[in-house]
Amino acid sequence: MKILMPTMSMDIGGAETHVLELSRALVRAGCQVTVISCGGAFLPALAEAGVEHVTLPLNTKRPAALLKSYFGLRRLIRAGGYDIVHAHARIPAFLCGLLHRQMGFRFVTSAHAHFKVNAWLRTASDWGERTITISDDLKQYLIDEYAVPADNISTTINGIDMARFSPAAADAPGTAALAEELGLRPGSRRIVFVSRMDTDCSMVAEQLIEIAPALRERFGDVEIILVGGGSDFGRISALAEEVNTAAGLRVVHPVGRRTDIEHCLALGDIFVGVSRATLEAMSVGRPVVVAGNEGWLGTLTEENLSAAMDTNFCCRGFDLPRTDWLLRDLSALLAASPEERTAIGARNREIIHRHYSADRMAADCLEVYRSLTPFAPYRRGEVLISGYYGFGNIGDDSLLACILESLRAENPDLTVTVLAKNPRAMRERFAVRCINRINLPAIAREMRHARLLISGGGSLLQDNTSTKSLIYYLSIIRMAKRRGLPVMLYANGIGPLYRPANRERAAEVLREIDRITLRDPDSVAELTAMGVPVDGRVTLTADPAFTLTPAPGARLDYILAQTAYDPARRYYALSLREWHMLGAADGMLDRAAFEGEIRRTVTLIHEKTGLLPIFIPMQTDLDEPICRRLLADAPAGSFMLAHLTAPELCALLGRLDLAVGMRLHLMIYATHMHVPALGISYDPKVDAFLDYAGQNAAIRPDHPFAEELAELAEQICAEREAWTAKLAGRDAELSALAHRNAAMALDVIEKNDPNFRR
Repeated sequence: MKILMPTMSMDIGGAETHVLELSRALVRAGCQVTVISCGGAFLPALAEAGVEHVTLPLNTKRPAALLKSYFGLRRLIRAGGYDIVHAHARIPAFLCGLLHRQMGFRFVTSAHAHFKVNAWLRTASDWGERTITISDDLKQYLIDEYAVPADNISTTINGIDMARFSPAAADAPGTAALAEELGLRPGSRRIVFVSRMDTDCSMVAEQLIEIAPALRERFGDVEIILVGGGSDFGRISALAEEVNTAAGLRVVHPVGRRTDIEHCLALGDIFVGVSRATLEAMSVGRPVVVAGNEGWLGTLTEENLSAAMDTNFCCRGFDLPRTDWLLRDLSALLAASPEERTAIGARNREIIHRHYSADRMAADCLEVYRSLTPFAPYRRGEVLISGYYGFGNIGDDSLLACILESLRAENPDLTVTVLAKNPRAMRERFAVRCINRINLPAIAREMRHARLLISGGGSLLQDNTSTKSLIYYLSIIRMAKRRGLPVMLYANGIGPLYRPANRERAAEVLREIDRITLRDPDSVAELTAMGVPVDGRVTLTADPAFTLTPAPGARLDYILAQTAYDPARRYYALSLREWHMLGAADGMLDRAAFEGEIRRTVTLIHEKTGLLPIFIPMQTDLDEPICRRLLADAPAGSFMLAHLTAPELCALLGRLDLAVGMRLHLMIYATHMHVPALGISYDPKVDAFLDYAGQNAAIRPDHPFAEELAELAEQICAEREAWTAKLAGRDAELSALAHRNAAMALDVIEKNDPNFRR
């Protein structure tokens, strides 16, 4: 794989070291890597690793420099044939984003820290087709501040070269030479701090200088080595000189910028600092005190390791460091025996081995690179996809993601255009060409170039929502057929169609469709009832959501850590929606009675099973109000989780005992995660799916149902293992069927276009 990595500079710093180690590891993995930057101290290390470097002024926003960098990048990308462009800072990402929209290369960015935020910067920042962060809190920051879609962000690590940063560095000639260069006294106890010495990074350096006399008074010959340069280095050096003058010898050594960090770390008995430097010190086998300008965690232990990992050892969100805390932590480590400090250091190195190797970092990035397919944003789509996309519904938007992934798995070069609400947001989220779903002239133009229309996912052909919705989808299909474009109904549910005129309209269009795959047997029966031939065009498959991959466990851990979740307790998912039919159709309970039954259900389930509800609004604007009303009366410890993505919801369900609710895709995700589901039927599609999946029959809310639901929940909890085994088998069957849909779509194209090749 040929990879281009633009970054601002390759001078000394955490992000720069990350780029260096990632480039080295990618070269070891067989990739060809070119780094573009303004230059810096790490250029010899890049050359030694076999990484090419090109110099461009990517470190400044001056207009002349931006123009030079823009045209330089364009020439290089056009001539280089790169498989991936991976930008590592805001200016390079902005310029590459401009070029990406013109040239269509695969584009990834990395976020290494919090960026300055304002309205203009939010607009100007470009996060690529996928973004890689180095911690879950940074991922959440991008979601909250820049509205980057959660599913487009992957988390990796600050990978460490364990051969370079090794306990053996203590005996290396370079370490002895550095000790002589600095004039360190043999046998002294040494504390090493490594960081940029800018005003936003030098707080702990100043605190170390302040406590140096107390440490010397308590422990004798103590030396503090401050490594790093920056705008505040002069002030820090002056403070150090005051302490040294008062002591009559050099106690504090401000040594400025260094590239031999492994030797600097090996000089010390204890390390103080944050971020990558902390990981490097752990790899060298040193005890570490985690403290920096963003927060303090203190001496790293098993108890605070998880908190350190969650913030990439930066302590974001924790109390700021204080001199008395620093003095306490360092005193405890200096008082420990050399054997005790060695044992702590060995444990720290094992943490790096398990979680932070550079090769794992490269593997994480390669996985992201391979997940992308060539994307030409100004090329019209060979496949046009119509559906209920861009309305903020977890289920429907996840269907689009699954359809796109399945189609790209069949043909990575396939170009797709999606009809969606909010096309710009959907384009950024799914890295696919989008046009407004109501822009009929644009849709007609698109159809002239397409090879297939997919009417995709969900129950599009129904009049339970409205006749207007049905007519829209039928009209799109008719437009395609009038232009000679083949049409596929992709894993749809059919109905309900209550009005005779609507049934006739739908049947007329369905008879003309080239390929129909359906997600449940009830939809097949509905076709027959409508007089549509169930012939070779029609196949029973399964909902595309059965191809979903759950989010990583670490991501879910981060999400739950922000809630009232208690791992010692047991929970179930509860999904509800506002529904205009309550109280109006066939004796259904009215809204007040329905919500009263849900309140009783929540109480009874808790009494019978101990389970607490997690309220899940799956379409925020419609579902959150009712969830909030009912949460107010739920047992203590209940909470709501909004704005989850489908992979995150799947990961959550995998840790729960049960799913209860109205939304169909909660039932589907639960089945996919082998979790029993109890449905509340507001639509025949819920009953149809639960029957097909082998779940319990749905409860119809036309009578008081709290006792019935609670008894079923109690029974399921008593038979949980049997349910898990049963649903695992059914999930395997339905997942295999769901994967067939994309292959059938390409079969339709091949049948109608002899020039098409997969």
